[in-house]
Amino acid sequence: MKVQFHTETQVDPKSSNFMNVIYGSAKRGGYRLRWYLLLLLIISPILYLAYFMYQSIYLTIAPGIITTSPMLITATNDGIIDFVVNGDELYTKKSVLVTINNETISNTEHYLSLKTQEIDAQIEKLPAINLDKYNQEIKNAKSSFLKVNEIKKLYEKYRKQGQVSQVDYANIINTASVAKQRELQSSISKEQALFSYDQNKLAGPLMLLRNDIGLKLISYQSQQNELSIVSPVSGFIVENYVTEGQWVQKGQELMTIAPYRQPEVISYVDAKYLAKVAKGSEVMVQLPNGGQYSAIVRSKPRLATKLPSQLTTPFTETKAVLKVVLEFNNHVNDLDWVEGMPVKVII
Repeated sequence: MKVQFHTETQVDPKSSNFMNVIYGSAKRGGYRLRWYLLLLLIISPILYLAYFMYQSIYLTIAPGIITTSPMLITATNDGIIDFVVNGDELYTKKSVLVTINNETISNTEHYLSLKTQEIDAQIEKLPAINLDKYNQEIKNAKSSFLKVNEIKKLYEKYRKQGQVSQVDYANIINTASVAKQRELQSSISKEQALFSYDQNKLAGPLMLLRNDIGLKLISYQSQQNELSIVSPVSGFIVENYVTEGQWVQKGQELMTIAPYRQPEVISYVDAKYLAKVAKGSEVMVQLPNGGQYSAIVRSKPRLATKLPSQLTTPFTETKAVLKVVLEFNNHVNDLDWVEGMPVKVII
């Protein structure tokens, strides 16, 4: 026969030594809760270790950053920032982001422009060539040739009748030829005079000076245009590094702009997992908010010698890893990510 023993408290938790205890059930519940908490405290390291071992053995987790490959905008010349956009809007391609004022370039461009206008005015005032002399020579030569040609026709007529000797006929032929050459030479002289005039107008001292100043003006106009820095792509400003009124030097960083397009993930994977990240492999990207998106390895992995600043700490060991570019299979909600945000890649 099975005998069971029950204490007085077990039989009636609300009674102790024949006295009513209203907090008996709560007290027993508290004991039970403390027992469960103590048990959880004991087994939690075991559960954590088991989870860690599961990830280490069955899952490959690599760090990565979500990005649209932002572009760094730098100053094209020295100067003072006249205008800089804020980062709250979407800027289309060719939108002006920054304007820089460089008085040296502006003043030089203005001066060269005025000098060019002055020289153009002087060239326009150059005296026109006088062709009256050449026209008169052509007229006289043509008239002389016509007269000699009429005489030649008479000589031909009389020669057929036997009234002109061969010597006289030869002389008139020679005279007609000389008259024709004189007519041609007078026309050539006129053309040469026109050519010399145009040559002097186009390649004379004034025109050479005009060309030299014009080349300099084009150079300074190009530099002036470059002081208005435009967006190379449609996108958002990630960060501004300058403010209006600030002096900047050529090559100084002004801002970073992120293209407006679907982001990608750049993951850094240990080289021993090369087979798992071959082109076309499927992976899972886990965002900091817990959201997960499927992705595919877009291109062949490349070797990277260092991690980006978002993924490093002062004591991070420097070693070569594989740089893997991932493309999302579906659209990523704009509220789930920001440029350069660290993510986990589950391979």
